[in-house]
Amino acid sequence: MRNRNLSITALTAALLLTACANGDPLAPDTVEPTPPASTVTTPTPDPTGGGRDDIVEPPTSTAAPATWDAQAEQDAIETATAFLQAYLDTSQPEAQWLDGISTYLHPEELAAFSTIDPMNIPYGAVTGEPQRVTDDIDTPYLAVVAVPVDDTALHVTLARDDGAAPWLVVELSQG
Repeated sequence: MRNRNLSITALTAALLLTACANGDPLAPDTVEPTPPASTVTTPTPDPTGGGRDDIVEPPTSTAAPATWDAQAEQDAIETATAFLQAYLDTSQPEAQWLDGISTYLHPEELAAFSTIDPMNIPYGAVTGEPQRVTDDIDTPYLAVVAVPVDDTALHVTLARDDGAAPWLVVELSQG
């Protein structure tokens, strides 16, 4: 198991270094989420000398493995669009604006978005049909959706932890 973890860590480091070296502006700040690994427990001796009742069974993962299908794509597009509609709704007070977008944000991104003054957002509205961007993304845990706004497109990068988890925004960039 230790060798497997080291291999995964080495692979992750190599992928991150490659993304950084290429200067890819769409490279996500986070590593591709992976389904949780099962926990291995070892029996502890029973001080009373009893049988093996002290062995704790590892938790069974109820997480559904993520797959890429039409429903996953539709969910990603809908989340990206709803996020951008809330993001572009600058008519609300700042606290309400942040509450509106926070439901779509990955928890680690909330701090970064809380520094944005919505009055400084230079875009007005979603102006076209969003589309999934498929360049170099081959994972069911990550999606990039291009959403037309005014005279440009914004790329919304989304991630999910497993097949049952919702898509959450991890990055917003100009396309």
